[in-house]
Amino acid sequence: MIHFLRDDKNNSVVDVETMPKDIHSVVCIDQYSVFLLANLDRAAEIVADFSHIQEIRGEFFESGWEGTTDDLAALRLRAASVKYGLDYVVD
Repeated sequence: MIHFLRDDKNNSVVDVETMPKDIHSVVCIDQYSVFLLANLDRAAEIVADFSHIQEIRGEFFESGWEGTTDDLAALRLRAASVKYGLDYVVD
C-alpha cells in the first residue's frame, strides 16, 4: 500500500510505501518546501514532525513496533494530517 499526505491541490507532500516486513518514506521536497514556506510561523514544528515521518523505517525496525507497517504509517500520517490540515489518502 501507499499512504500519502496531500495538500489542498492534491499534491503529494509525503508518500509512505508499506510492505508486510518493510516500510519506506519519501518527503517530496518540492511540495514539502511549498508547504513549509506557507507555514513559516510553525517551521520548527513542521521540520521536526516531517523529519520524524522521513525516519519511519528506522522507527519500525528499532522501536520494536508491534503492529503492522500499515498501522504505523496510518498512525503517523493521520496525526500529521489533522495537525497540519493535509489530506491523508491510501492507495
